Amino acid sequence: MKSPLILTILILATSAYAWGSDAEVQPLAPNLARIILRMIDAHGEIQSGGHVTRMEWVWSKATPTDVMDSPALRVWLETQLPEDWQVEKISGTAVTVAQGFGAGPIGKTQTFAVDLRARNGSLRMIFRDHRNRMSENTLAIQLNVGRPYVIIRPECTAQHVHLLANKVEARHLFVGLSCVDTGDGVDVYFFRSNESKWDNQTPGLVRFDPEGKYIAFKQHFGKPHLEIKTPRGLFQVGTIDDQGRGTDYSVFFQSNTSLPRHLELYAGAALVRCHLNEKSHDVALTQYAFNVRVGAKYPLIPDTLFASLDFNGDVVALEHGPRDVPQAHFFGLDGLIGYRLPLGLEFVDLTIYGGWYYWAVHVATNRYGIGPLGGPEGFLTLGKIKDGSRGWQIWMKYATIGDHGQLLSTFDHELGIGALLELSEHSTRPFALTAEFKNAHAVSQPNQIELTAISLGIRKEF
Repeated sequence: MKSPLILTILILATSAYAWGSDAEVQPLAPNLARIILRMIDAHGEIQSGGHVTRMEWVWSKATPTDVMDSPALRVWLETQLPEDWQVEKISGTAVTVAQGFGAGPIGKTQTFAVDLRARNGSLRMIFRDHRNRMSENTLAIQLNVGRPYVIIRPECTAQHVHLLANKVEARHLFVGLSCVDTGDGVDVYFFRSNESKWDNQTPGLVRFDPEGKYIAFKQHFGKPHLEIKTPRGLFQVGTIDDQGRGTDYSVFFQSNTSLPRHLELYAGAALVRCHLNEKSHDVALTQYAFNVRVGAKYPLIPDTLFASLDFNGDVVALEHGPRDVPQAHFFGLDGLIGYRLPLGLEFVDLTIYGGWYYWAVHVATNRYGIGPLGGPEGFLTLGKIKDGSRGWQIWMKYATIGDHGQLLSTFDHELGIGALLELSEHSTRPFALTAEFKNAHAVSQPNQIELTAISLGIRKEF
């Protein structure tokens, strides 16, 4: 009975870890084996272009007139050229020389470095030999990548600007993020490699440069005045490669993306009106009770996967009727695992929970009632709870309550819907108003009950 539930939880945990691992990437350079060098002379003859000694990601200017640096893969090469050749002119396509040829005659083995800004690039080199004759060679560079590398300047982390990969199917060389502090705000620059294009078709993405003239765009944002512990979206942007495969990235503010895991506690109280029907004992009870609730929540994977435990129970029955029917006290215990879906939306979060529900009713005289019941349950919550603004949430619940181990039931179950609204916009541990409606049906031979309850209350986090 519990196997499907356990399997579901394991799948959610694995998916959450895989999704979260791509949230922000500072990559190593590609493997040297993935790069191919070819030297092509003026007659079209092809020979080996030498070999690569090392590679690393850098920020540099593509041209001397560039205002700011952009990402590039710096590649150190060793190649053989006739020792009596001298460099006359060098030009490149998606390739610039970072460390040029040495002065004077070129030796048999020449080492230099180039900055690559696309998967495929070329360097056109014109030489003059000792007889003053001109010779032209083109160095073609090809790099195989499985997905764009993500390059983020350290200044972005210092300004709490981060990048989230929502979809990565394209195979161009890189995307990059650079941030400039302007005092009261931040200029955020998003770069793409030269062989890619902007995605100007997908709804929700920034529509920029439909003619593909620019490899970067800038957005300015004011600095947040409060610490942002949950992501605050800035913009979404996408790119496509030459085969039409796309990417989708979200850029967001967050003061701390690796918050330490800590146990969240809450307590609440509510006034509950319930109506109970039990046909076997001919009981129809209407009761007002004071109910307390305590709970705890622990992030297994921050902002993604949660474990929670919640207990609620009636402390005292304030009024009930008819008078000849003794009071009842109801209790419930929920143990849940929750997974926040990676929607990438600023205004709402959607979280699904699965777990086990235990339910009981206590009547002092045993005049009526039903034994403790339990079963699997599922929650769906929709809302936005974040520090610095008034949070809200609505939820729906289904739980099987029985004594004979069924997984799902059309009769022995509890259905519920509820809502929460925080009372303060600036408190990190605010009070919140709560409201909930529940309807339950259950059979434990020979008893059969139907319970309807509505509650209004207040809750406080600690």
